[in-house]
Amino acid sequence: LLTEYEAVKLKAAFTNRYDTAGFLKPNIKSSLPGGWQQIILSDNNKAEDLIVKLKKEKGVINAYIERPIPIKPCIAPTDPLYSTQWHLNSVSSPLSDINAEQAWDINRGRSDVIIAVCDGGVDYTHSDLDPGDRSRVILGYDSGNDDNDPMDDLQDVTGSFGGHGTHIAGIIGAIPNNGQVSGVMWNCKIMPVKMVGGGSFTISYPFGGYNWDFSTTAFPSDVADAIDYAVNNGAHVINLSYGFPDMGEPRNQVALRVPLLNEAIINAYNNNVVVVASMGNEYNSGNPTNYPAAFLDVIAVGNTNNSNPPSRYSNSSTGPHICVSAPGDAIISTTRGNSTGPKTGTSMSAPVVSGVAGLIISQGLDRNFNLTNDDVRHILERTAADIGSVGFDNETGYGIVDAYAALQLLNQPNVLYHYNSIGGTSVKTQTFSQWILLSNRWGLAAGTYYSVDQYKITKHVTFDIPFCSTPQVWMRERESKSLSYGNPNSGRPYSIITNVSNTGFDLEYAAYYVRTNTLGQTINKWIPETPALTNVAYTAVGVPNLAAGAYISGPSIVCSSGATFTINNFPPVNSIVWTPGPGLTISSGQNTASCTFSASGNANSWVKVTIVLLSGENFTFQNNIWAGAPVISGISGPTSTPNNTQLTYSAILESSLSAPTDYKWTLNPLNGNYLYEQGTSAGVSFYNPGRYELGIQAKNACSGSGYGPIYSIAIYVYGTYGLAISPNPATNEVTIKLVAENTEAPVALIEWDYEIYDSMQALKEKKTKLKTTETKISTSNWKDGVYVVRAIVGGKIFSEKLLVKH
Repeated sequence: LLTEYEAVKLKAAFTNRYDTAGFLKPNIKSSLPGGWQQIILSDNNKAEDLIVKLKKEKGVINAYIERPIPIKPCIAPTDPLYSTQWHLNSVSSPLSDINAEQAWDINRGRSDVIIAVCDGGVDYTHSDLDPGDRSRVILGYDSGNDDNDPMDDLQDVTGSFGGHGTHIAGIIGAIPNNGQVSGVMWNCKIMPVKMVGGGSFTISYPFGGYNWDFSTTAFPSDVADAIDYAVNNGAHVINLSYGFPDMGEPRNQVALRVPLLNEAIINAYNNNVVVVASMGNEYNSGNPTNYPAAFLDVIAVGNTNNSNPPSRYSNSSTGPHICVSAPGDAIISTTRGNSTGPKTGTSMSAPVVSGVAGLIISQGLDRNFNLTNDDVRHILERTAADIGSVGFDNETGYGIVDAYAALQLLNQPNVLYHYNSIGGTSVKTQTFSQWILLSNRWGLAAGTYYSVDQYKITKHVTFDIPFCSTPQVWMRERESKSLSYGNPNSGRPYSIITNVSNTGFDLEYAAYYVRTNTLGQTINKWIPETPALTNVAYTAVGVPNLAAGAYISGPSIVCSSGATFTINNFPPVNSIVWTPGPGLTISSGQNTASCTFSASGNANSWVKVTIVLLSGENFTFQNNIWAGAPVISGISGPTSTPNNTQLTYSAILESSLSAPTDYKWTLNPLNGNYLYEQGTSAGVSFYNPGRYELGIQAKNACSGSGYGPIYSIAIYVYGTYGLAISPNPATNEVTIKLVAENTEAPVALIEWDYEIYDSMQALKEKKTKLKTTETKISTSNWKDGVYVVRAIVGGKIFSEKLLVKH
């Protein structure tokens, strides 16, 4: 077999096991199977066929084609405190960390990605944050004091933001390999935006007046100003490790109390900035909902610990607005005074997520994917490691962020596509007597509306480029015009995506027709848009089948004279490899778009081509064809028959692709019988008993003047039969034998039945489809008397009497 497939070299896979003479060395200590051999072929195009045949060989346990795979070193920082940064790499609880080391093998962040730390300032003189030239901790802003110096200089008192922002900045982007700690992003820019002023005086709290230490709080307008600065100065991510409780108010009322802050966050979202906020640490203090985490369009982050298995940190706030969780318990990071130290809380969890978001954005930029902030949020959620209850839960959201899984989703060979689905089939489902819109959206003011029609819109979406397997698909809310038909009050874009396959998915959402408002004014407006103009912006990520439109053109029959096949509509490739099926050889054109094959036999076959794209992906296409002259694989019809019958027989082709143009039937010997041909069928009239061979051949375009191989069956024609019964009379046993009279057909090859009836014509015994000439029957328990034995052969009945006497 190796000679047939032109193997040029055979060597042991585990070469260190054998001496120079090829004998196994003594004292080999390994459970690995030692019999693996590497086969080097002169023509790699034959590898697939060789594998198929090798696996059928007795003694071959397994065989496969070995292909090179890319390998990368696992990068880890050399900072002495790295071993204590469990959120990056936990030894005691590997499921607790964010898989940073594996993620860094894919991407360590880009220096043009900016993460804004809107906090109490950042110590930009810290050597683990900036080399001293403000190239890493770039110029920022102090909205609390209205100046351009965002230094972390607040007094360090209980609950103060003093030292807080510096710790946050280190979690995001501390410089690796410089003797201190490492951040999630190795390469990034930190934008320090100080939003907390200094001093102690009375400020207006969103829910009343109170005397606050200004190092522990901030005006909502200062926070809004900080966010706005970050948006307008190129921040990709804004980290908000701060929050205030809702004081029992619903979200829309909180937004009304701090409209400037709410609008600043909406503006950041609308400008494609990722906003990350901490959930809060008040679970044991009534678990109030904290803002800005609970605002729409914010990625709210909870806190997890380093336990095994990991779980929510005991005081981490919970709620339905949580998105994901991240390590936040005793996180070692940079502190003021060029030092390091631990801090605990969702304030520490949020920058972990901000750092991973920065890695995701960096990977997107490297791959030219043009990610949106909705993409970043969905990627964080889709790739999070689920803990606690299965799926989303109010405790931990979608789970612990997994930096490696997030980057792997964006890594080769996966490709991310942005698409839009416009319109669909709309059906009116109901009319609301009143509908409450909680926020200003779609050109309507927040308020109550009356006589509102709901329309359900459905559609099956087909991808422009199909995928090799089921991709990840999500909606980009900010760019969509669609609403929920279950809970439309928020006015937030919404859709249901189901039945995702490699070619498309099903889509479902709603639109509304609003007639009047509380003042009785006529509105008559579609929200968010007329059904035909609604749209769902969606993202699909997976391995694209770029060659989906490619196909092989060529004939269905290949003769010895040869035929050319061509691969069409294929993208740019590295290589094209043609493979012949059984009964075929390649005449010319290997490694080109067109290849000529010649028939070397008669067989059901195929022509196969494998293209390897520039990206390294490979796709195989196959056309099933027929090689050579047609082959008959069978003849349907009876193989035994009584004399003086007329029968019809039909040919069974090995493959319809062989396209026969003519058939030739033969009956040997003819012996006075009559054969008449009808193409694929033949009629035979038998007038003489005997054994006959009925054969058929076919011809096609490859046969020339001759016919293909003959296929034949034996037909037995029998004449008269009789029964021999002995002893008769019988006592304890009788033998019934079928005897032939005037026939050349062997009796043993004839199927026959017998029936025995008593004197009252009641059936006593019966057997069918006997293939032996005789059978024995016990009569010891039979009553004395006369019985009738009937033999049925080919529809004819032969009878004899049997006397039983004891």
